[in-house]
Amino acid sequence: MVLTQALEQYEEALKIRRALAKEHPATYLPDVAMTLINMSIFYLQSVPDKEKSVSLAIEVIKIGIEFQQIPIVQKYMETAIQILQANGVDLDELFKE
Repeated sequence: MVLTQALEQYEEALKIRRALAKEHPATYLPDVAMTLINMSIFYLQSVPDKEKSVSLAIEVIKIGIEFQQIPIVQKYMETAIQILQANGVDLDELFKE
């Protein structure tokens, strides 16, 4: 029950932040990355779903590349890489593409 509520709240936050980012990407994409990284951790630890966790972490990295100058976004990227490693993703293969 609690995990279901948490997931619903994460999804609602992501929906709102994505909508805001459409209008003002420079302002809100870092917030999208924050929500994505939290969801990726959720799918790694609380409700294991490798596919979702990896997909969300990859999206964080894509956003992070645009916002490398923001220290917290760099931290999200570092966490995303750790999540990918925890999920057994071959980073060399992933970043080769």
